[in-house]
Amino acid sequence: MPIGRSPSAQLVAQQAALAQIGQRALTERSLQVLYAEACTLVSRILETELVSLLELAPDGQSLKLIEGVGWRPGVVGNLVVGASSDSQSGYTIATGGPVIVDDLTAETRFKVTPLLLEHGAVSGMSVRVGGAERPFGGLSAYTERRGRFTRDDANFVQAVANVLAAAIERQRIEAELRSSRDQLAAIVGNIDCGYLLSQAPVEEVRRVTRRTIEIAAPGGGYCLSSSNSIHSSVKPENLLAMVQTLREYGEYPIGQ
Repeated sequence: MPIGRSPSAQLVAQQAALAQIGQRALTERSLQVLYAEACTLVSRILETELVSLLELAPDGQSLKLIEGVGWRPGVVGNLVVGASSDSQSGYTIATGGPVIVDDLTAETRFKVTPLLLEHGAVSGMSVRVGGAERPFGGLSAYTERRGRFTRDDANFVQAVANVLAAAIERQRIEAELRSSRDQLAAIVGNIDCGYLLSQAPVEEVRRVTRRTIEIAAPGGGYCLSSSNSIHSSVKPENLLAMVQTLREYGEYPIGQ
């Protein structure tokens, strides 16, 4: 608990900070900005000299420091530590955390990153960001004073990590939905009726229709059609060419 702040005052400060970062997570579209604000918030509320947010690599073998407070220039964005027992964050992700360390020099559960000691860290605390099935990484705080952190502090940092995890997951889902929408748009909006069916030569209609089938049809579920409607400008011979090409090349299985 910060020096000079009563337990009740600290609890009020933590609740206000959680409300603040929760509101920011709903409106801030840049995750990097949200990461920076979360680290600054943890440092301010807990009065710690160092805060780190590390992201787990896709292969799960290492973590990279992607945001933080109190680190020397050039460390954030470049520091990479091992997973599992090769680092505190790795150990935290493996065990589920939170992990509180009263004295980093006496720690035996995992390897202590030498750079932490070089920055004057004596005690530390870390929590997992994200669930066990899809962990994003770890959020940690360190200070120069021994035995500094309490369980209430850990609960606060875990709550901040949960806000970050929710924002990360929301953006991941939104990206998947955008991708699905774009794929569906490509499938539905296929044979152009503005130029191809209205003005292009018949051979061009045949060529484009066949190529569209080759690209979009494999895998099933494809319905070829005009990109909009069969309006009055569509040439009958072009519409017939599209339909004939579909009958010739559009039966499943495609390409056989």
